[in-house]
Amino acid sequence: MRLDQVNNVFFVGVGGIGMSALARYFNALGKKVGGYDKTQTSLTTQLQNEGIEVMYADDASLLSEVFQQPDSTMVVLTPAVPSTNKVLNYFIHHKFKLYKRAEVLGFISRELKSYCIAGTHGKTSISTMLAYLLNETEGCNAFLGGLSVNYHTNLLLNQQSNNVIIEADEYDRSFLHLRPDAALITAVDEDHLDIYGTKEQIYQSFNDFIRLIKHEGTLIIHKELENSGKLTLDRPYYTYSLSDTSADFYAGNLQHHNGLYSFDFKCPKHKISQLRLGVPGKVNAENFIGATALACMAGADDDEVRLAAGKYKGVKRRFEMHINTRQHIYVDDYAHHPVEIRKTLEAVKEIWPEKAVTVVFQPHLFSRTKDLYPEF
Repeated sequence: MRLDQVNNVFFVGVGGIGMSALARYFNALGKKVGGYDKTQTSLTTQLQNEGIEVMYADDASLLSEVFQQPDSTMVVLTPAVPSTNKVLNYFIHHKFKLYKRAEVLGFISRELKSYCIAGTHGKTSISTMLAYLLNETEGCNAFLGGLSVNYHTNLLLNQQSNNVIIEADEYDRSFLHLRPDAALITAVDEDHLDIYGTKEQIYQSFNDFIRLIKHEGTLIIHKELENSGKLTLDRPYYTYSLSDTSADFYAGNLQHHNGLYSFDFKCPKHKISQLRLGVPGKVNAENFIGATALACMAGADDDEVRLAAGKYKGVKRRFEMHINTRQHIYVDDYAHHPVEIRKTLEAVKEIWPEKAVTVVFQPHLFSRTKDLYPEF
């Protein structure tokens, strides 16, 4: 589909973090945009303030007339909306063009130079880091799976830039709709077993994703994935790691003070000395290695990267520090997989080794909790 031929776009489930970013994207392009969601939130209210029509009643008769025209309206849906939804069934019954959010991101990835971040954890952090680095240097568009603290949004738009950063979600094999110019894979862990069944099938899906990278495109993977032997690496690729000096990109002279890390970013041909990261935690330092590798390949200047590193403020709910006093420390983190939780706890204990740790855990997805209960 050619997106320039679309006049109106309606989102069934517009309040999701990914769907709302797409809604904002089409709204910025001058399309007529509307959506349905069952609950009003601060995010849907913000969409309304930006001129996007949002309805909260599951009643197709409330649709604006402009969204009742099958020939001029594209409908975007999310799997989170049940098949019994009346608004969704109105569009199905009247033979509208229906697309999953992932399919629409796939259209965009073909039209722009796409940098796609995949992996069972770390996607949002690296995507947001890369978006910040490129926005401060080369310029970019970005669809993020979280709210950037620097920009207070999940979407960056720059119509003068041909770069787009897309978080490549493996859930429901969504990332197989993308056509990356460059891709980075953070990790492949056991997850979404309600979709994949086995970890072998998860690896197969990531191998399929690798085959979608454009012929002259770039692949970067975490060094541990190279050593796993389960990815089909039959094309040139690079590796990154925090401290493994056999990787193509890694941190040298790694130091930290009160959880904030500084290091030399080591590349195959040179290094960027004394990067000082503005967010705490070793996991953020490692994620920044991957983001910087892609930023350098995109043409970002070393001095600009060094300056941007210290100004980067992170992502909402990704090791987000709300309180940091002598008496109390409160960190909010979205870690929803056992591997992520382990890394978050390791970071907390490294930064504050003398403190007692109290954890409040909010399960995310019934299926993940059921499948990985022993690990949790």
